[in-house]
Amino acid sequence: MESLKAATCLKLLKTSRDVVKFQKMNWNEFKFESSLENSLLKTIEHHLQISIKSQGIAKLLLSGGLFPMKLYRKFKLFLIDWNKVEIGLVDERWVDNESKYSNYNIINSALGEEI
Repeated sequence: MESLKAATCLKLLKTSRDVVKFQKMNWNEFKFESSLENSLLKTIEHHLQISIKSQGIAKLLLSGGLFPMKLYRKFKLFLIDWNKVEIGLVDERWVDNESKYSNYNIINSALGEEI
C-alpha cells in the first residue's frame, strides 16, 4: 500500500499587520488514512486552542467539496469554545446557500448544530 503524504504547516506567525506567515513546513508520510486524519485533527484543534488563548478568538477557513467532509464531521469532538471561532469558506461557488451545490450548505451540514 502506498503511503499517504501531506505537507503540513506546523507553525503560523502573525505579524503586526495581521498577516499570516508560514514559519516551517514539514513533509509527513502516513501509512493509513486514519493516521493522516488524526494528525490533521490534532493540529487543527491545537492551533485553534492557541489562537483562542492568545487572542480570544480563532479563525478557521475551510475548503468545500465532498472530500474534507469526513474530517469536518469530527470537529465537534474538539474541546474548544466554538463561540470563539469564526468560520469562513475559501472557495464558495456563486450559488444560493440553499442549493444542493452550495459548499456553505455541505459544510454546515457536516459541522452539525453543535458548531
